[in-house]
Amino acid sequence: MNNTTEVIASASVAPEIWTPLTIISLPLVIVIILYTAISNILVIYSIFTYPPLKNCQNLLLVSLAIADISNAIFVMPLNVYWNVVSDWPFNKLGCILHLTSDSYLCTTSIFNLVAIALDRYWAIFDPINYTQKRTTKFIIEIAIIAWALALLVTVIPCSVIPAVFDIFQWSENECHYPDGYILYVTWGQFVIPMIIMCIIYYLIYKAIQRQLQSRRDRQAKPTPGNVFVEAEKEGKSSSSNDTGIETLEESSQEMREMPKSPQVIGKDSVAYERSKNQNKYVINEREKISIARERRAVRVLAIVVGVFVFCWAPYFIVDNINYFWPDEYKKIPFVIINIVYWMGYVNSACNPIIYTIFNNDFRNAFKKIFHI
Repeated sequence: MNNTTEVIASASVAPEIWTPLTIISLPLVIVIILYTAISNILVIYSIFTYPPLKNCQNLLLVSLAIADISNAIFVMPLNVYWNVVSDWPFNKLGCILHLTSDSYLCTTSIFNLVAIALDRYWAIFDPINYTQKRTTKFIIEIAIIAWALALLVTVIPCSVIPAVFDIFQWSENECHYPDGYILYVTWGQFVIPMIIMCIIYYLIYKAIQRQLQSRRDRQAKPTPGNVFVEAEKEGKSSSSNDTGIETLEESSQEMREMPKSPQVIGKDSVAYERSKNQNKYVINEREKISIARERRAVRVLAIVVGVFVFCWAPYFIVDNINYFWPDEYKKIPFVIINIVYWMGYVNSACNPIIYTIFNNDFRNAFKKIFHI
C-alpha cells in the first residue's frame, strides 16, 4: 500500500530530490524490487518444472507469487519514482489507478497467506476427507476466492465509491487515499487477516503437539501389529508441502493385512519375527523423521505470522497516527516514515524465503536451476 503524498505533504520540510538519503536508499529499493520479482518467478518455475513440487497444494504458492510479482512490477517502481520527484507526476486518473492497484495487490498477497493457512488447517484436522477434496480445481477455486475477496475489500471502497461520490478532491500534484480509507483497510487488510492466521496457526500448533504426545505414548506402550504409515505422499498429503509437516495415521488397511497372531512354525515363524522386527525399526525411523520435521514446521509457522506482523504493523500504526493524531505524525522523521512504508513491500520479498528456504524440495529445485 502507499500513502506517499500524505507522507510528503505532512513532513515539516519537503525533501530535496537527490539527498544523501535518496542516493543511499535508491539502490536498496531497486534490489528489493528485483529480488521480489526474480525470486517469486523462480518459485513458480520450480513448482511447474521440478517433479517433487508438482502437487496441487503448491498452486496456492503460485497464486501468492503472482500477486507479489505484480506488486513488484506495477506498483513498486512507480513508488520509487514518486519518492524521488516528491510530487505526484501524473493526473488524477493515474493516481486512482495506482492507489487501487497498490492496495489491491498488497491485499491479495495477504489474503493468499490466509488461504495457505486455511489449507494447512483443513489438511491437519480432516486429513482423510480433505485429501479427497484437495484437487487442482479446488485449490484454484480457493485462490480465485482470495483474489475476489481482495477486490471486494479494496477496489470498491478505494475507487468505485469515491469516484461515484466525487470524493477525490485533491490539489495539483497530490495523490492520497480518501479520508477514513486507511482506518477501514487497517481492519480489512491487516487486523482481521492477522487474527485469522494467528488462530489457525495456534490450532495447528496444538494439533502437532497432540500428535507428538500421542506418538510418545505409543512408543512408551508399544502394541504388537500397530503400524503407522505416512499419510502424506505425492498428491495425498495431510498438510501443506511447503512446510514439511507430516502426520502419521494408523493404517487400517495394513492392520487388516497383517497376521493376527504368529501361529506359524519353523522357517515361517522365524521369517515372521524378522519381518515384525523390521517393521518396528521402519516405524521408529519414520516417527523420528516425522517428529523432527513437525518441530521444524512449528518454527516455520511462527516465522510466517511473525514476519507478517513485523512487516505490516508499523505501516498501519503510522498511518493511523496520521489519521487520528496528524500533529504527532508531522513530528515523525521522513526517513522513518519511508522505512515503515517500504516494510510492507518487504513482506512480498520475504514470502519466497519463508515458504521455500525451509523446504528441501525447493532448495533442491533451486540448486538444479543454478546448476549448484
